[in-house]
Amino acid sequence: MQPGDLKSSMDRAVALHQAGKLADAETLYRAVIGARPDFFHAHHLLGVLLMQQGAHEQALASVDAAIRIEPRFPDAHQSRGKILAELDRHDEATESYNRALVAIDAALRATPRLAHGHFARGKMLEALKRPEEAIESYRAALRLDPKHAEALSNCGLALYDLERIDEALRSFDAALAISPKSVSALLGRGKALMDLDRYGEALADFERILEMYPDHIEAIVKHAKLLPEFGDCEGAIAELKRALALHPRRQKTKFQLAGLYSMLNRYAEAATLSKEILAKTGELETPKTLRALTHIARHPESLAELDVLQLLDLIDPASSAEPVRRQMEIELAFTKALVNHNMGRYEVAWRSLALANDLKRATLDPDTMMFRHSWQEAIHRLDSMSSELEALLPSNERLPIWLFILGASRSGKSSLESLVSSIPGVRRGYENRLIEIVRQRVLREAGRSANTDIAELTPAERARFVSLFGSSIAELSNGAKVFTCTLPGYIDQLPELAKLIPNLRIVFLKRGVSDLWLRVFMKHYSKKNFPLPTIRTM
Repeated sequence: MQPGDLKSSMDRAVALHQAGKLADAETLYRAVIGARPDFFHAHHLLGVLLMQQGAHEQALASVDAAIRIEPRFPDAHQSRGKILAELDRHDEATESYNRALVAIDAALRATPRLAHGHFARGKMLEALKRPEEAIESYRAALRLDPKHAEALSNCGLALYDLERIDEALRSFDAALAISPKSVSALLGRGKALMDLDRYGEALADFERILEMYPDHIEAIVKHAKLLPEFGDCEGAIAELKRALALHPRRQKTKFQLAGLYSMLNRYAEAATLSKEILAKTGELETPKTLRALTHIARHPESLAELDVLQLLDLIDPASSAEPVRRQMEIELAFTKALVNHNMGRYEVAWRSLALANDLKRATLDPDTMMFRHSWQEAIHRLDSMSSELEALLPSNERLPIWLFILGASRSGKSSLESLVSSIPGVRRGYENRLIEIVRQRVLREAGRSANTDIAELTPAERARFVSLFGSSIAELSNGAKVFTCTLPGYIDQLPELAKLIPNLRIVFLKRGVSDLWLRVFMKHYSKKNFPLPTIRTM
């Protein structure tokens, strides 16, 4: 290549890289390196690309080649740190970040009013898990250049890491006001909106990225993560498969897809993916390995192919710091119980389940052990007003039936939903949050507090809620006559919802106390599940 060809090839490679067309960008980067082996930026950006694809060892070699050519360039040291962190080589990662910080500080001493230097310093401090200092550096960059969109976006990311979500949103909004097509700001705002349960807006941000860059991997996987919230698990699977077709080495996407398969009880597919992950995972004490083994343990046939118990015995949670160590101990005990159960070793399985349960209970705040939802009261209210609800329940023949399948945690809601969805004309909605999504949209449009309860909506807001809900469920049901939901969090609102939502129907599942207690005990439960002390006294 001639010098002009090198520059045009490099510019084209960067454009392809930014558009998410990593295979084409990789080809061009390698062509540039073949023509000019000492081209620093080509080595560095190839390493960044390989890291995005999940090829971390190759990425490290490429970035190391860049550093050998130009050891003072901070961005290369930052990239090296990110790769080492992905490889769980955290001490070496910190060393690389500190080297980059030293180089940036030297440059700022020479040119203290360089906005981009303060921005680069903020990035490095963020990588070193020093978000407060990173924010100060970003703000120093913004004092010198108030329209530095990247500094605003990264400041938002640092605020997000500190769980200052409202401030983060303001920072992302300011970045997008300057640069409406900023991918980092759209991604950051989408994540923040997800944390606030503003799923419709988050979905729109990810879709904006995909309109510009259809193959943008982060936008695809975030979009896929949201789709189950709208009852579209099959759409999420299709998107994750497309993401893997684009970047087959990306382990995070495989984990996300395996988790979705497990949620849908498609354990064979989850196990197949997890075996692929396991083949690529390094040290056996990592949480990634344990997660993969948990998916495999759910599929009895896989136990004949792989000695999962032996691999589990090699995992040492003590090598991880808190709170990862405690979570790994719980996961390890639970996964051993799964394996032993599937092998017919029930007494051993029970002991592991008891250990997992005790470890989990020890992590809970005593306040969370209280039963927060008065299920009996809600059912009594519905029962007492059932006759008038028959007359008040709105109907709309153009819309599907909205079927709630409700009951205590581990009462069999998902099992019943699975059976019901096998009937022609029924579409499975899982634990979707459609009501919450519509409620928040109505309140935002009205300029009202997001904490306003449905019972407090004005007549105009109620009419808007019904209209939005109707159009949303019509779209999600895709022609089905019945659309299901098993999210238990709505139970306190059911009397109000029954009078508001057209075609609402409710099924309550009730099990014997002893049976329910057993199912809770056998489930690796979280704070949202029924606590054992309550079950014992019911």
